[in-house]
Amino acid sequence: MNTQDNNKDVQILKEELWKRRTTAEIMILKRNNRIEKMDFLKKIQLNGTREQEVIQELKKKDGQAWKNDGIVYIEEQIYIPNKKKI
Repeated sequence: MNTQDNNKDVQILKEELWKRRTTAEIMILKRNNRIEKMDFLKKIQLNGTREQEVIQELKKKDGQAWKNDGIVYIEEQIYIPNKKKI
């Protein structure tokens, strides 16, 4: 089996074209990502409106829907209110 031409269309990038990130830059990216997630959860917590179906599910008390720290969970997933701001 001749494999000589297997990579004839492959182009290797030069080392200087790769962007290197320092550990500090990576930590900042991770921290910003965490802050964005926290802001998103805070918006959900501060939102006071819920659809009627969600309210009915919470009233059932069958373990499928519950509220914790202002966040509603339905079947182990976070309920996101139908608001454009969120």
